[in-house]
Amino acid sequence: MLTLEDKKRICARLFFTDNEDQYEDYHEALAEFMSGENVTETFVDFAVQSAIQPEEGHDVYTNKGGHVATVRLDDGFFSFRTEMTDDEVEEARELWEKAREENPEVGDISVLLEKAGWKKI
Repeated sequence: MLTLEDKKRICARLFFTDNEDQYEDYHEALAEFMSGENVTETFVDFAVQSAIQPEEGHDVYTNKGGHVATVRLDDGFFSFRTEMTDDEVEEARELWEKAREENPEVGDISVLLEKAGWKKI
């Protein structure tokens, strides 16, 4: 279940594309959304709907950084719905590898994603 805080993090990701020159834009957007002064919960719910809505045959996940990804159930194909910096991709990859190394008996991608810090929506 997504919390309002989760939705606000996703909303900040959707409104500001991170890149090396403008990374602070995400942090500024996050601070604005978290303050709750200029956006309503209704707006946040509306803004994140397209990112969190699952397609048929897919599960949707989010992480603590507000990124959203899907897993295709047929073959476990993982794809991001939000843009990530190279550093964020590398960090996600390291957490994934660590989860796989620490849990070699687990073959279910959903379980491994949760162990790597992703939450099923």
